[in-house]
Amino acid sequence: MIYENSGDECEDYKWNQTDNELTCEVRIVHIYKKYMELRDNNFNLEKTSLNDIKRLLRVEMKTNYIKICIDKECIFLKDLYLEINVEYSTWYIDESSELSKEKNGEMKSFNLALVMEKKRPSIWNKCFKSDKPIDLSKITSKKRFNEFDEKSKMDIMRTIYKRENNNNNNNIDNIHNILKEAWNKENSPFKGVEYDPELVKKMLS
Repeated sequence: MIYENSGDECEDYKWNQTDNELTCEVRIVHIYKKYMELRDNNFNLEKTSLNDIKRLLRVEMKTNYIKICIDKECIFLKDLYLEINVEYSTWYIDESSELSKEKNGEMKSFNLALVMEKKRPSIWNKCFKSDKPIDLSKITSKKRFNEFDEKSKMDIMRTIYKRENNNNNNNIDNIHNILKEAWNKENSPFKGVEYDPELVKKMLS
C-alpha cells in the first residue's frame, strides 16, 4: 500500500511511512553546522571535510530513540513516537536526496537515511515525540498494481485502455502503445512497475 501525506518535513529532517516501515531523512551536515556554530562563533563549515564527517559519524538506533554523533559530539537525540524493531532497522548515507542539494542542483551536503521497522503495524501521527502531529484525516492510500490479483490486473488494464483509446483502434500494436504511454502517467496504478507485454497478451486472450 502506498500512502500520501503520511509524513512531514521540518528544518532538520523529513519523514514518511507505510503500515510497517518508517523512513526519516536527517540533514546531518546542516545539523552539525548549527551545533558547531553554537559552540564556536568562528566555525567555518567550508574548512570541514565532508569525508571526515562521514568517517566520524556514529548512529545509535534503539527501540525508542535515535542518537547521532559526530565523533564524541552528540548532535541529534530524539525519542521515537512509538517503538521500532531495531534488528530489522538500518541506516545509510544518502547523497542523492533533494535535501542534499543547493537550489542550482549542486551537491553541498549529504544526509542520513533511517529506515525503521515499526514494532506494530500502524500509522503514526508523528515520527518523534517532539514533532508536531500530522493530520491523519489527510492521509490517502493507493494499492500498488502488483498487489492486485491476476483478474483485477486484467480489469484495470482493460479499463485504462478503453479510457485512453480515443480513436477506437483495436490493432494489437495500438493497444501496446496506448498502455505503454499510460503506464507511468501521474496517478497511474502501474506507476513504478515495469511495463509487462505478457500481461497485455493475457488481457487479449
